[in-house]
Amino acid sequence: MALHHTEYKKNYKSYILDCLDSEDDLTDKSLTEQEKINYLFDRFNSEYGFMVQRVGKQNALAEWLSGLAINIDYYYEDIIKLAVKMGSIDANPSEELQERVCNNYWNFMANIILSLEPNKEGWTMKVTYIKQGEARPIFSTYEVQEVEKPGNFEIASMLRKVSKYKDKPRIVLQNKILFKCGFDFGTNIKLIPNNEGLVIKAFKSGNNGGQDTKLHVSKCLNHGTYLPTIDIKKSLEGFVIGNKVKINYYQDKIVILKEV
Repeated sequence: MALHHTEYKKNYKSYILDCLDSEDDLTDKSLTEQEKINYLFDRFNSEYGFMVQRVGKQNALAEWLSGLAINIDYYYEDIIKLAVKMGSIDANPSEELQERVCNNYWNFMANIILSLEPNKEGWTMKVTYIKQGEARPIFSTYEVQEVEKPGNFEIASMLRKVSKYKDKPRIVLQNKILFKCGFDFGTNIKLIPNNEGLVIKAFKSGNNGGQDTKLHVSKCLNHGTYLPTIDIKKSLEGFVIGNKVKINYYQDKIVILKEV
């Protein structure tokens, strides 16, 4: 049976904070609820805070979450099971409701997380609550004048684990940050291994330096949003499955550093 929104949102808050216990940085650490909240916002601001001024905090947070920044459910079936368990929808929901819930999932979870954000001294935070399955509210946007930056300007930096594909290392990059680095849908890419890790660059047709032209930025649908995706299954010699890597996003390239 579905609960009142003030009740099921408490369940989602507890769920999100519990999921943080599985983060590599927090393994074997007994953090208080407030310490977990501080960790969550520190990571968001460090990894994706630059997008807040451009699209607003809730939109930026939703995008960050959609890149699987924390270990919350993300498969459609699991999202529906979670919604039923949390009490935001009844059991056996219609297909139409399931679609609304899944399409709005990242925005909804961002809204839940924002309700946890500590108030800054002297400020009052206003959170616009939305219900599970509701359409995304309309936010005011501001034009941000871009300034010319050198080609080695670092846009963002993130930590990721090396996954496995057929018992070999695999790294998947799926985030809107790729657009800012010049990696649009269909862009050809070249992989440049070095002692520290791997450099990824875009190249124009006919200027691939002997690289495999099948390597390109694909267009993948992630919960109703198309995201640029780079699926790396080669040129990962020296990378160890399960180890963390540091991914630095620059204006004209991506650098992946081994074993951070």
